[in-house]
Amino acid sequence: MTNQFTAIIEKDGVWFVGYCPEVPGANGQGKTKKECKESLSAAISLILEDRRKDALNKAGMREGRKAGRPGGGRRQEKPLGVKRLAWNVERGA
Repeated sequence: MTNQFTAIIEKDGVWFVGYCPEVPGANGQGKTKKECKESLSAAISLILEDRRKDALNKAGMREGRKAGRPGGGRRQEKPLGVKRLAWNVERGA
């Protein structure tokens, strides 16, 4: 899935500085426009990942789990097997 955001980039002396109005707090800088865009893109990614984790925590969920377990209780955690662990690593979890 690809997201598109607005990047406002301005030259400030020898630096290019940028921000994204759709993602408050997302700022980037670089000595070239390309470096500035890469820095801003990394900042946006970090902020969105952090907000996603916060939203899941507030909803009482962990990543990769669905809400609303039958009976309302927590599932008994089982030790990860080798196959499950390998699958999680491949998924980037």
